[in-house]
Amino acid sequence: AFNGMMLVGLGGWMDYSTMGMNMIGIDLYSEGCTVSMAWWQYTYTGTGKHLKLEIYAEGGVITPGVYEVSTTLEAGKVNAGNASGGTELFDVVDGKATSAGKITDGTVIIEQNGDTYTLTIESSLITARYVGPLAAPAQ
Repeated sequence: AFNGMMLVGLGGWMDYSTMGMNMIGIDLYSEGCTVSMAWWQYTYTGTGKHLKLEIYAEGGVITPGVYEVSTTLEAGKVNAGNASGGTELFDVVDGKATSAGKITDGTVIIEQNGDTYTLTIESSLITARYVGPLAAPAQ
């Protein structure tokens, strides 16, 4: 049985393929808070966790598989947390977020069953799972 944190919502989606990069930025959040993102500006409510993932996606398409957290963004990789952002975890408290740390190791496993995806991240900073759609949320 899975004993990590459940991520319950998808609050942001940025397709960097429109800017010439094979990457999707995904913002997931835990129960107790919400995250929404428009043009790199975040809006938060409540108290919980925000996981920001930058995952390799050729042409903006996320392919199921095992992704390794890496300092190079290429097929099968998740962009590690770095000076410009990358993959990181935030603590959300009363609608305000502070960085809980950069994610620099581990794996992200993506499984697909129809329109439902299961995304599991295992790193030294967080073990978490999200089950639901992986597509841009309505703005």
